[in-house]
Amino acid sequence: METRRLSLLALISGICIGFSYIPFYAILGLFSLVPLFLALDEAKNLKQVFKYSWISQFILSLIGFHWVATTAHDFGYMPWWLSIIVLLVFCSVMHIHFCIAFMIWFKLKNKFQLKQMQSDILKVLCLFALETYWPMLFPWNFGYTWMTSAFPIAQTAEIWGFTGLSFLSILANAYIKQIYHARQNNNAAYAQKIIIGVLASIFCLSLLGYSLKESVPSYDKKWKIGVVQANIGNFDKVQAEHGYDFQRAIVDKYLDLTKQLLEKESNLDLVIWPETAIPVSYTESSKNSQLFQKIQLLINQSKTPLLAGSFFKDHSLYNGAGLWLPKIGLSTKYLKTMLLAFGETVPFTENFPEVQRFIKKTVPAISFFGKGSGSVPMDFQQTKIGVNICYEGIHPNFVIDLKNKGSQIFINLTNDSWFGKTFEPYQHLYMTLARSIEHRIPSIRSTNTGISTAISAQGEIMERSPLHQEWTGAYELEGHINPPKTLYQIIGKYILAFAILISLGLMFLFREKSNQ
Repeated sequence: METRRLSLLALISGICIGFSYIPFYAILGLFSLVPLFLALDEAKNLKQVFKYSWISQFILSLIGFHWVATTAHDFGYMPWWLSIIVLLVFCSVMHIHFCIAFMIWFKLKNKFQLKQMQSDILKVLCLFALETYWPMLFPWNFGYTWMTSAFPIAQTAEIWGFTGLSFLSILANAYIKQIYHARQNNNAAYAQKIIIGVLASIFCLSLLGYSLKESVPSYDKKWKIGVVQANIGNFDKVQAEHGYDFQRAIVDKYLDLTKQLLEKESNLDLVIWPETAIPVSYTESSKNSQLFQKIQLLINQSKTPLLAGSFFKDHSLYNGAGLWLPKIGLSTKYLKTMLLAFGETVPFTENFPEVQRFIKKTVPAISFFGKGSGSVPMDFQQTKIGVNICYEGIHPNFVIDLKNKGSQIFINLTNDSWFGKTFEPYQHLYMTLARSIEHRIPSIRSTNTGISTAISAQGEIMERSPLHQEWTGAYELEGHINPPKTLYQIIGKYILAFAILISLGLMFLFREKSNQ
């Protein structure tokens, strides 16, 4: 009976965490871990710790990442029954770091005989450390939930990033849990202190966030950029890999929409097409083909440069982005560096071509792309563009490197068509836009099926395209010739070290209070 109650607490935590994810309710993140923390306190052995942690991580994964089934069906061509099995397997391990983190906590807590609050802070530190460095296919954290909150707390990310915000959110759970203990001990005064402290913290962080947003330096550089969202279906994209007619139809669609955009908007500095918009591999032999000539003709006639997702091929096939200029053609290119596991590569198979051929034959949807040389900004008309493709934009350290190399604006090219009408396009959107707040430079995002949009250096999200519709738009973005260096840009790769110091300091503080 007791284990049922504790399992129910773990289940409640999983539900609350899952529904704290975008596009739901960020405020749930402040107390969603409390039921799990309570269940773990009563766990008698590692087996029970694993069980309760696993229940929570499975449920939160099922809610937050339900779209994996859609991807398996649309991208992997699996029947729905098999896609559901893939989803269940995925959810079984997606957040397995929960289990590992709390098993480490359990061993350390017993070894050092920690007091209640010290134990809770250790829970926070273990979970945060594993969340930060455990390899996850989709590295979500508790900080991103603040992107959709009514409170301007997300604006503080220029100090500690959304990684640091995640630590603060998890830490808040430890403090809110003390309200339960205070009530159990009939200590209403202590419970009241915690409530006041949490509310005061939210107020202060909101005030800090508002102040940081308003203190962004005056802009001294402007861009007007057009975006084309052609809404190419998955079937057409796959067929374009094998058939010229599909390739021509896709390119013509982009060209027609670009012409419509140029008729509506004048003086565009750049037009961008999304990831893999050009369904033809650019090589020395193909660059003079009819399709690339049609693209270049429009660029020449409109005198408007084009940044477009395309394939590039030499000894390997690359997913990349090319910058085409009037009268010049392809000026520079960027080759994607961070490849999506099980979509663009299979981990640990790089040196085993026979294994890759077997996997490709078994699951044709999986590709094996070459890997680019890292985060390298593009030079364009006295502007350094921090190009990132799809998955790369959600990796903070990758974007820190782009900023350190002088990027003045981020441009993200994405294709989210494989995820259908689920939560994924919204989650991916906010995770990508988060980088602009961390670095206080604008971002613009071009996607195949949505959501295309832009965000200012102040974190204001502009017009968003509809999902799964053809659409074009133009954005006037302001930035800096020499973008300000944020504190997060300096310390972002060392957030865990700061979290360890803060946690140890708090544990020492509560030890001193206990002794008194």
